[in-house]
Amino acid sequence: LSVAPALFPIIVARRHNLSPELQGRMLLNITADWLVGTIPVLGDVLDAAFKANTKNVKLLEEEVARLRRQAAWTQDGKPA
Repeated sequence: LSVAPALFPIIVARRHNLSPELQGRMLLNITADWLVGTIPVLGDVLDAAFKANTKNVKLLEEEVARLRRQAAWTQDGKPA
């Protein structure tokens, strides 16, 4: 059940045709978070520190910012 919200940033990335590399990194974060969470007791502590969802949202925001800069470059013929 906790995987469903974690997949939302990947769904957003797919809907907007963002790079497969980005989607792969996001999926890797979710997988690592899940694996760490399976370790009794220590997994709870590490899971709280890893924050896969926060990392994935940050990756998504960085990719959108990169694409905006790239779009500004191509429209103006110079960097933004």
